[in-house]
Amino acid sequence: MASQFISKDNSHIFQLISQGNKLKIVLEAITAWLENYIQDAIVSIMLYDPSIEKLHLISGHQHFSPEYQEMLKAVIVHEKSGTCGSAAFHKHLVISENLITDPKWSRQKDLVQKEKLTSCWSMPVLGTHGELYGTFATYYRTIRKPSDIEINLLQRAAILVSLAIEIDQERKIG
Repeated sequence: MASQFISKDNSHIFQLISQGNKLKIVLEAITAWLENYIQDAIVSIMLYDPSIEKLHLISGHQHFSPEYQEMLKAVIVHEKSGTCGSAAFHKHLVISENLITDPKWSRQKDLVQKEKLTSCWSMPVLGTHGELYGTFATYYRTIRKPSDIEINLLQRAAILVSLAIEIDQERKIG
């Protein structure tokens, strides 16, 4: 299945995974890859901690203020917990075109305005058996709705993140 996603565009990511690089390095490469292909995207990856049922930011720190990073250390998986919390809860793509008017963002509205973020699209990262590994998000400073091509890129990125996590887990076990 993964072979259908190999292309010159992201083959360096498969190379990083196959060489046994640390998960964080691979996730940063995936973040950079997607930022190259979606104009004006601010990309982040959050991992899920099932012991506390929360997401935490692992890649994309450099784009956010320390205050925003702090908020992203413990995002509750819930249908009304921002775009990432909602995507993790529903296990499908969630698009928030306007964070200021989106009810999922009502508690973070001031922080979002301070950060000058306007839109967010989040794709859950799921394992082979549907287990939640985290979320992949793209933020924008303008109101944006994804095209079919951009949705495909989000899906590809989520699959790459899932693959990287599964291989990392196998290495730790073996």
